[in-house]
Amino acid sequence: MAVNVGGQHLVADILRSGDVFGDITLFGEHGQFFSAKALEATTCLLLPARSLTRLVTLNPAITRHWLEGLATRFADSQIHLLATLAGPLTPRAARLLLGETRDGVVRLTQTSLAAMLGAPRPSVNRVLQQFENARLIDRQYRQILVLDPAGLRSIAGEQAIAPGGAKGTIPKREQDMH
Repeated sequence: MAVNVGGQHLVADILRSGDVFGDITLFGEHGQFFSAKALEATTCLLLPARSLTRLVTLNPAITRHWLEGLATRFADSQIHLLATLAGPLTPRAARLLLGETRDGVVRLTQTSLAAMLGAPRPSVNRVLQQFENARLIDRQYRQILVLDPAGLRSIAGEQAIAPGGAKGTIPKREQDMH
């Protein structure tokens, strides 16, 4: 999900299988704040506004479930935003790489990483070059291999503990814990 703020393109989140997008605008008078662009082949389910309105009007259990999901997504987005934008760029970049790693690979361009960090691409490129020189990562076309997650955790100011572990780990989104 991306948004333009003051002429700057910012990536707010990367959506994954099962994520919901665009439902907030169906419940209010607001326009769509975010845009979405698929990074790979994607199948989407479209639920028209009338259908969603009918579902939540006639089914209190669905309404409750939808609201719980909305509250969870909101809380997760706040945690993600704070973890991504707080502090110096180097530990923020390490945290972001760790949070976006799937099977040892971050499948994002450097432009997308810069947009997610709210930082200029040349600054992000310098940090990634430092990580690569330290053999923490290997930059490839449109992806980054994470070679040393423990080293990145050290830079991020975290202890090397398993996902879902004790305080100090990067918050994991609910779908990543299953």
